[in-house]
Amino acid sequence: MPRSVSGRAVATMSARAFVVVAAALSTLNLLVVFDGLVVTVALPAIQDALGTTSSATSWVITAFAVPLGGTLLLAGRLGDRIGPRPCFAGGLVLFALGLLASGLAGTVPVLLAGRVLQGLGAGLALPNTFALASAIPAPGRRRAVFAASAVAGSSGSAVAAVIGGLLVDGLGWRSVFLVPVPVAVVTAAVLWTMLPGEGRDRGVSLPWTSSAWFVAAAAATVLTISAGSWPAAGVAVVALAGFVVTERRRRDPLLPRGVLAQRSLRGALLGMPGQVVAYNGIVYVGLLWFQAARGLSPWAAGLAFAPVGVGAIAGSRLAMVVLARIGWRGGAVAGLLVSAGALAVLGLVPDAPYLAVVLPVLTVLGAALALAVVTLNVAAGLDSTDGERGAAYGVFETTTHVSSALAVAALAVVLGAAATSADFVRAFLTQAGVTASFTLALVVYLRRSPS
Repeated sequence: MPRSVSGRAVATMSARAFVVVAAALSTLNLLVVFDGLVVTVALPAIQDALGTTSSATSWVITAFAVPLGGTLLLAGRLGDRIGPRPCFAGGLVLFALGLLASGLAGTVPVLLAGRVLQGLGAGLALPNTFALASAIPAPGRRRAVFAASAVAGSSGSAVAAVIGGLLVDGLGWRSVFLVPVPVAVVTAAVLWTMLPGEGRDRGVSLPWTSSAWFVAAAAATVLTISAGSWPAAGVAVVALAGFVVTERRRRDPLLPRGVLAQRSLRGALLGMPGQVVAYNGIVYVGLLWFQAARGLSPWAAGLAFAPVGVGAIAGSRLAMVVLARIGWRGGAVAGLLVSAGALAVLGLVPDAPYLAVVLPVLTVLGAALALAVVTLNVAAGLDSTDGERGAAYGVFETTTHVSSALAVAALAVVLGAAATSADFVRAFLTQAGVTASFTLALVVYLRRSPS
């Protein structure tokens, strides 16, 4: 079988280009994770500056999440056809334009339009970064890229709250959008320059009708979860039905029929929601817990949260060893189990001293989350052939982001309007239970699935 454009691109990549591309992929992950957290910190200042309500400013988050979740599968398939370079670079340019529009916005509608552009850009770039990494033929290099991406994402989580508070206090809320603009532009330029060009696959056009149905279904699902919109739920059901009917009639569907039959992808889809619940739980619930229950300021809460990022660095390095020696299955199960255990400890002893208990638990949790996310990301594309990796990671990333929206919405319900210490205990234990449940489901699947 001839190589896809992704396969051809990485096959001709020099050692120097590999290092630069790995850095570019990590930067994208850092930007997306950093953006989500730092914008949350800036919401009160945005509300005051634009003279709007808290319910209106909540759409600043939703306007990013909806197009992101809706475009991932289409973007992955587009990358399979035209190659990762234009999708990655084009996505980053769109992301940068969205940042610029948001940072210069004088009204809420302009700000929301900028956030939509950011979501579209991130959705175009994300699945193609993982497809590109998965296509790297050398196993050691491939594992290194996934590990570096995990470190970047975890580091973004660790420092975003602190940096966000400093930016808002020192330079104003617009700075959280404007400061990352040059980073995104430079990253796009570097990747475009260093990654070899690809020839377009002109064999078959994209199924645009299926794509439209799927984008509508995924976006409406995220909107339903994020905003509690019942009309959006109805749209999601109708669009999903339209997608299924249209796909069955096509000889070349948007989602290749063999993709969901891949054993490693199925395992990744079972395990990743557990990692997402644990990760979003410690980011969303943990930062609130430090402030509301332990009385820390936003920047102090960010500092207290930093051990998660430190642990992630160690966990990413551990993941490379685990993948080389025992494979993704053992690493994913171990990472998820330890994550569930760490969250249970935080729920069972919420008043424990920080240095003696909380700090080491957060460090272990960061390492476990990194181990799980690296191994599951590797697994998602492990059985994919050239021409299917974008689709596989489109499905995987869509599952990840829908799970993320659902996790945050559910945890917000658990915490309630005015979270008390008891609410935080319930939230931590709920996260532990859900993560353990997905781990059990993964174990059962792996025992029944041949290697």
